[in-house]
Amino acid sequence: MELGLAVEWSLAHRLFQPLREAWRSAAPASDPAGRATESLGEGVITAQVARFLDGQVGHLMLGPMVAALQMALHHAPGGENPLDRLLLGFCARLPNPAPLLVLQPEVRKRRARALEALRELRNRCAHPSEPPAPAQIADHWQAMVEDPEHAFYRYFGQTFLHDGPVPAEARAD
Repeated sequence: MELGLAVEWSLAHRLFQPLREAWRSAAPASDPAGRATESLGEGVITAQVARFLDGQVGHLMLGPMVAALQMALHHAPGGENPLDRLLLGFCARLPNPAPLLVLQPEVRKRRARALEALRELRNRCAHPSEPPAPAQIADHWQAMVEDPEHAFYRYFGQTFLHDGPVPAEARAD
């Protein structure tokens, strides 16, 4: 469960809360509340994200964040709907978007399956009927942390690192 919560925290604090801040700061003072709800389209996930962007709910859970991000990445590079385009446009402005915005379908599918499996495991842990097997936990740890190319924290973390030389004040030497 802790790994699922860590991924949820990372998506919330590194991607969706900054997206909400950008969305709200771009709104003219005369814009009514509910602008996202009216302009981002329809669908359950879109409605949940829109209510979050509009400030009607304080946070998003792992499921809607994973679903919204995966839909947008699936429809990259242009996006199929306004929410896709908003997320993709925001991600494109991150310091190093390339690791996140991978266009190869096989890579996107692999990463999407890993995040969805983690979401399912987190839900099972939150509403337990039986604890997950150690092998399941090890598989999720591999997919989120250890895989040298496709681990969530490798590609998601790299997205927030500036590409280029490390500034002198940030070096340990």
